[in-house]
Amino acid sequence: MSFISSFSSGPTRKNPHWSLKKLEGAILGRSHRSDVALNKLEALTLKTRTLLEAPEDFHFAIMPGSATGAIEAALWQLLGPRHVIAHSIDIFSNIWASNVVDELKIPATVYQSTHEHFLELEHDPEKDLLLTLNGTTSGIMYPHMDWIKKDREGLVMMDLTSAAFCLPLDWEKIDVAGFSWQKGLGSEAAHGMLALSPRALERLAAYTPSWPVPRLFKLKNNDKINHGAFKGVTLNTPSMLCVEDYLVALEWAENIGGSEELYQRTLENFSIIENFIKNSSLFAFSTEQYDCVSRVSPCLINKNLADLNLPEKWAWYKRIGKMIEDEGLAYDFVNHALSIPAFRLWCGPTMNPNDIKKLLERIHIEALRD
Repeated sequence: MSFISSFSSGPTRKNPHWSLKKLEGAILGRSHRSDVALNKLEALTLKTRTLLEAPEDFHFAIMPGSATGAIEAALWQLLGPRHVIAHSIDIFSNIWASNVVDELKIPATVYQSTHEHFLELEHDPEKDLLLTLNGTTSGIMYPHMDWIKKDREGLVMMDLTSAAFCLPLDWEKIDVAGFSWQKGLGSEAAHGMLALSPRALERLAAYTPSWPVPRLFKLKNNDKINHGAFKGVTLNTPSMLCVEDYLVALEWAENIGGSEELYQRTLENFSIIENFIKNSSLFAFSTEQYDCVSRVSPCLINKNLADLNLPEKWAWYKRIGKMIEDEGLAYDFVNHALSIPAFRLWCGPTMNPNDIKKLLERIHIEALRD
């Protein structure tokens, strides 16, 4: 099985119609500031906003450093005027919370979710809220966004890395969003997207942090918004080959029916795993709170390992993971080393349902043998 078509949890599978030939339209050997390149970059931002069904008054910018670059740019330039409520539901949201508390030293309260108990869903509209919509390393996600108030003074900042293109997004509850081209659509990484609402743009215009902001992430020049960043003018030189790959991914998504079809495919892939868990005496989701189980990146645990210590549990998952990778059946599905011992499965819209079924059958057989 080729790496293009194989099951993988990170990076993720290319769409089924992808091929190198589709990248022949890439603007190679040209400046990203040339008119032909700028036209592609601006089209990319507009197509992204359209596919995600974001309001027209949201502004999208291409950022360096994948989703991490987008989130860091937002943290360092928008947070500070108000107390921050930071939610930690996985490894990456914990990193964002640490950025706020330990690096920027902004007055903040951190709420920690556990697999036994999801954090309380409360929103103080006077404070800024920082959260990650879907936890890829914990296998949990927010059950809904109803608790976020539309009438608010603070900003709501979301890491949408594994939610964009996989879950419906309520843009009325979002002021700042960061994500990458890679996770949801299987495009190439290295570049991220930052989306700002009109309220976030107002904050950007009015607020200048006391700390220096790296030039690579600056969205203001001489205290004025760099509006070109929201029209395809990038802060550093992008890979036009990656740009073409993402445009190909966007075209594929549009051709199959847009966001609704992307969401439906994700849910159909999750249902395969859901049915497997319902009929399995050996495996369970990482959380018993069913409404908080991630529909995009659920984590599966082997219940027979419950009495083992952490090194022994990790040894089992890594052994099975390597065995299945060596067979060419699936790749990169053992969970993040800093999270819980588990298999991290990806349900995104580019995934082939048959690949998921084959992987589940294989890990079931190995669990029975042990």
